[in-house]
Amino acid sequence: MIPSDLGQDADAWVSSECARVREWFGEDASQRSDEDVRRILADSLATIGEPGRLVTMLHWPLTVPIPSRVRLVLAEAGDLDVKAWEKSGFDVDECIGAAVGPGIKCIASRDESVDGHDLHLSTAVYAFSGESGGVGLIVESGVPLAFQLTIAQMPIILSSLSLLDPEGRPFEARPVPGLTRNQVDEWEQVSNA
Repeated sequence: MIPSDLGQDADAWVSSECARVREWFGEDASQRSDEDVRRILADSLATIGEPGRLVTMLHWPLTVPIPSRVRLVLAEAGDLDVKAWEKSGFDVDECIGAAVGPGIKCIASRDESVDGHDLHLSTAVYAFSGESGGVGLIVESGVPLAFQLTIAQMPIILSSLSLLDPEGRPFEARPVPGLTRNQVDEWEQVSNA
């Protein structure tokens, strides 16, 4: 979990988290992985000031310095526009089983070169809209296996996610207009897939 406000303690937090990740990596840790973990943690601190950011987490599904970034963000109120997500290159499906109510699961990927490295960037957005606003849970990774292992955990997180609106009432998502129920989703909800 990336803290919301570290002030002068950013370097101490990075060092503490590096030690924790190194312990978790165990024998797989190396000087190179320590440097990579330190860079990843320092880069993640940039999310502290993002508008609408509630929480940022790094999920390390493998014992290598390749995490997925998971962000919970606020969005404006309004109906979720499935067609707009599809036009933006996302595969859109219904997201059911979330504690906040119905939403959409939008997944996209693209190949890109970053700092001289060819990456397969993947993004999943779990979006929900209610009377008091919108909420998005965003998963991002540059390695397909890390991404797949992280989104496999999202039903667990979404099934227990609860938020309060500015008035202190529980956030409740509205049904998504124009989204047809998929029978496969029924199986996903029952099996927690």
